[in-house]
Amino acid sequence: MTDMHAHVPGNDPSVVEYLADRDFFGYHPWQDPDCYVANEIAEKIENNPSAWVGEIGFDRLRNKEISNKARSVFEDMLMIATYFKRPVTLHGVKCWGKIIENIKGMATMFPRPPAFLFHGFSRSDGLLPEIEKLNGFISVGPQVMNDHAVNYRKLVAKIPNHMLVFETDRTVENQEGLPTIREILIKTAEIRNTSPEELEKLTDENALRFVQF
Repeated sequence: MTDMHAHVPGNDPSVVEYLADRDFFGYHPWQDPDCYVANEIAEKIENNPSAWVGEIGFDRLRNKEISNKARSVFEDMLMIATYFKRPVTLHGVKCWGKIIENIKGMATMFPRPPAFLFHGFSRSDGLLPEIEKLNGFISVGPQVMNDHAVNYRKLVAKIPNHMLVFETDRTVENQEGLPTIREILIKTAEIRNTSPEELEKLTDENALRFVQF
């Protein structure tokens, strides 16, 4: 299996660590946009052929207003990803519409848009067609295990097969007690009325397409 988004190597022996040897370089929306230095990240990406771009985006839980500087940083990171042809991990808490709007606004500048991983996406299914047009993949995560997350499970049921992948979003601090990637797989298979075996094969193929996009 493939964990598309984790900040530490997984400890689930069923996981094939596709992403364990990959570095990610970006400017997280929790960082101060006024301290952003574009050339530093571009050089890291250029010097590491297997590196991806991320996490980048906006977070309205941290900053209710998206500043012009934050938008400029996001757009610059998109240009770096496009120039070096690297996949991108997106972070868009409470502002996925703005993320999509900004990417679409730059569409004419992309000779070939990169693949985008919509990490932690939890909006309604109304944005799925827009995400699909942007070469988007959506990673289903631990929230699917929450019996109270009714709307999230409805979204999970509607993600098109070719866009679906998995994540644990584990960190050094929060590894204990979180569901494993296989538990997330099994619950998602139940919601989508398919077998875990079929869903594992599908999502591993999607993960490989994301890498090679």
